[in-house]
Amino acid sequence: MAAFLDPGAWGREFADGLGGYANMAGMWIVGEDMPQATNRVTLNADVKDRFGMSVPNVHYDDHENDMKMREHAFQRGEEIHKASGA
Repeated sequence: MAAFLDPGAWGREFADGLGGYANMAGMWIVGEDMPQATNRVTLNADVKDRFGMSVPNVHYDDHENDMKMREHAFQRGEEIHKASGA
């Protein structure tokens, strides 16, 4: 749960948020992203990993359908949580 509550967070405020874990509900949204000509993975010539290999650069752009699908899922998720009394 910590990885999704506030990725990369740390400290008292984050720990307080995790303190409510027993009363939390979560939902994983899975959908298929549409291909985009601008989406790509390239190798970084300047940054190397600990093995001396070039690290990847990932470039991703949302397709309009991706955004609509995500918004639809968020709305349905909110409805499900409200219907359960959350």
